[in-house]
Amino acid sequence: MPKWFTAFLTLECEAKAIDSYEAEYIPGLLQIEEYIDSAAAASPFMTVGDAEEARRLKLHRQKLVFDRPPGKLAKMRFIINEGCLLRIRRTDFYEAQIARLLETAELEAVEIHFLPMDQGFHASMAGSFEIMSFEGPYSPELLYLESVHSARYIDERQAVGRAREVLSDMLTQVVRIEEYLSNVEP
Repeated sequence: MPKWFTAFLTLECEAKAIDSYEAEYIPGLLQIEEYIDSAAAASPFMTVGDAEEARRLKLHRQKLVFDRPPGKLAKMRFIINEGCLLRIRRTDFYEAQIARLLETAELEAVEIHFLPMDQGFHASMAGSFEIMSFEGPYSPELLYLESVHSARYIDERQAVGRAREVLSDMLTQVVRIEEYLSNVEP
């Protein structure tokens, strides 16, 4: 397991709140196995062994975050670009992925929103990000950014503050998953 991913797992498991915007993928915490496998298969850099390890780690990550004791689940708010669903609409696992999203959205600590394409331009056109908040008066918030070649944590107040502003702006354009699905053709 890469060092950066070990750190990410630790931070994600200790977070009291997670705010996430995802532009290209269903967030890893919400992916079903078929989605994980399909996303890995699309990567030109993954070997079969890498894909199996990625699946194992993602499922382990989901277990760590969601199998916390009662009352200890982090507050999680996911904003997902509509393109993430459109991309898998004709797959044989689409309905199962939707079921997983709806099931997770039923958890009291979880909100799942979609950013419809017809909203046009939005504040996070630059890409995906995650903000993690922690317990304690001196615990900084962390901004997590991931790309093809690296992952970065930023704890500078100004950068985290800007990401919070982007998130707040985006929240004016999103709809909850249930509302989104009620307006989509089957």
